Amino acid sequence: MKRKDQKVENCWAIEDLYESDEVFEQDFHQLEEKITKLSSFRGRVADSGESLFSYLEEDMRLSQMAERLYVYACQKSHEDTANATYQKLSNQARTLLVNKEAATAFLDRKSTRLNSSH
Repeated sequence: MKRKDQKVENCWAIEDLYESDEVFEQDFHQLEEKITKLSSFRGRVADSGESLFSYLEEDMRLSQMAERLYVYACQKSHEDTANATYQKLSNQARTLLVNKEAATAFLDRKSTRLNSSH
């Protein structure tokens, strides 16, 4: 049975995440830009507690945004696996998650050094 043939009460409320694909796209592009800015923390995360806190706070915000984008894209692709538009969005969201993790990978190495110095 296709989703369009399901009763509304049997379907997830995907519009609770994003009311439209256009709003999704806006957040997607905004997150792309913000991920790039995360690298500005490289080399200064451990300068102070304030710097570390700022980084962690921003990283958490971006992680939540990335998860929301990912869930929306994947759920939309699951509604109709033959829909190439949503397969593309799902793949783009997955790539964005990977890019975010790559942009923040420096923290793992830095935090290991912080722990070993105590």
